[in-house]
Amino acid sequence: SAFVCYNANYYHRNEESAYIMEYTSKYNVRNTMYQQFENSATERTTNPCLYYYNNTLSWNETSELVDKCAAALVANGVKKGDRVIVCLPNMPQCVAAVYAINKIGAIASMLHPLSVKSEADYTINLVGAKFAFCFDVSEKSFQNHPELTVVKKLIDWADFMKEGGKYIAEHGVPETETDYTATAAIMMTGGTTGNPKGVMLSSVNINNLSYELVDVVEDTLGMAIDKDNDGMLTALPVFHGFGFALCMHVSMCVGMAQSLFPAFDAKMCSQAIKKYHINHIF
Repeated sequence: SAFVCYNANYYHRNEESAYIMEYTSKYNVRNTMYQQFENSATERTTNPCLYYYNNTLSWNETSELVDKCAAALVANGVKKGDRVIVCLPNMPQCVAAVYAINKIGAIASMLHPLSVKSEADYTINLVGAKFAFCFDVSEKSFQNHPELTVVKKLIDWADFMKEGGKYIAEHGVPETETDYTATAAIMMTGGTTGNPKGVMLSSVNINNLSYELVDVVEDTLGMAIDKDNDGMLTALPVFHGFGFALCMHVSMCVGMAQSLFPAFDAKMCSQAIKKYHINHIF
């Protein structure tokens, strides 16, 4: 397989694949997604990270969620390279799961949270998933998979977090995997020419795309990003590459708060824009 961008200045080859990649940003994108988040969390500490309706999570609180989720995944046998389905709407648990999966070197296979059972079955088999996150509405789509551990159906999220806390108390926070060329996420295509394909994206792919937006804002538009006063409206779904890379991950890269919405609601989004000084909107 090959991933090609023109005018490339970076080349990576191993026995199975060749990657030709153009680094378009002045920023360092040669980190994992989790490392980008960790750098921002270390700098931003008690500043707001996630707004979810009337709740606010600081960067420290979000980091703790990610660490506990990562620890719970390890406690449940998830290893580097394993595929973990994330079938969740835009909510703090979804964000925590994505960065926890990346922290331990597993792969976040993103799935539409309203997927019917046949779609979930297809994705589970396609990616070879052994673990999945879902919510109430999608829970029934994951039935009849005895090999699959599902957080919400078999393990409630709160209990899952307790497992993570217990693991950290006994073993410490899991080590951070640092291979930014490894597959970080799988995005499902629409399947307009057949069955949906799983598009494999590395951390460096995603980082590069996210920072291209930062370059547009800073260099093309000539605007400085103000971490203390700017905000992102993350209403586009995170299970889609657009919402994933250009809403959620941009905010994580630059240390800017974001307001999560599971579904677009004009009135509530308008209120959030005013309340949280949101000025980055897709």
